[in-house]
Amino acid sequence: MANRIKGISVEIGGDTTKLQTALKGVNTQIRSTQSQLKDVEKLLKLDPTNTEILSQKQKLLKQAVGETKDKLDTLKTAQEQVLKSKDNYDAWKQKFDPIKTKIDETTEKLKKLKEKSSEMEKSGNINTDAYNTLQKEIEDTSTELKKLKQDAKDVSNEFGNPISPEQYDALQREIIETEQNLESLREQAGKTSTSLEKMASHGQKMQEFGSKVESAGKALMPITAAVGTVGTAAVKTTADFESAMSKVSAISGVTFRIRGG
Repeated sequence: MANRIKGISVEIGGDTTKLQTALKGVNTQIRSTQSQLKDVEKLLKLDPTNTEILSQKQKLLKQAVGETKDKLDTLKTAQEQVLKSKDNYDAWKQKFDPIKTKIDETTEKLKKLKEKSSEMEKSGNINTDAYNTLQKEIEDTSTELKKLKQDAKDVSNEFGNPISPEQYDALQREIIETEQNLESLREQAGKTSTSLEKMASHGQKMQEFGSKVESAGKALMPITAAVGTVGTAAVKTTADFESAMSKVSAISGVTFRIRGG
């Protein structure tokens, strides 16, 4: 990503900085969150119904959604700013390129002058006049280079620091890719939330069923005792037995059928 949008600047909170620098922090956070998500996915493959792991996945997905949205906001801020100057690129380039050529030539000249000065100093046999003349030339060349760099900056400011069509296309691709990633993360977060809700609902139903079974067991206890003590506290008639079972059914929600002998 950094190479695609290299050279694009963006102003955020009054500070102008390179776009790749502005995105460095959020990209680091996104990579960290994605790495944690991969670890959670591995655990879920081993234990798909573990609600704690699934809850952690949902938390990380929400975090990833927020981080990706921050990245998208920064990219769109850059897009708004470069749109104002994009059409100035050709005019800027025509004026900027000659200055850039002079900057490159002067930089190379200064490099060679400094190398010559270093050789003089290492030789130990310095001609004072020649050395002083060289130092003066180095100073003048440095001053000239500084002025050229300021001229280049002034020209860029004049045309609104435009970017090339290739850079603008790269920025557009980055925005589209980030939008797609954001949509994918939101979809994953939605599916994870649905899975958690289903698990919670299933757990509640199992709890309710367990409570009914427990109530049914308590209701059956006196009947079991009665059958076990035939002659003293037995159910005397079929009608009495059916009545007792009806009560159990009402409590537990379970229907009992009496088969004839």
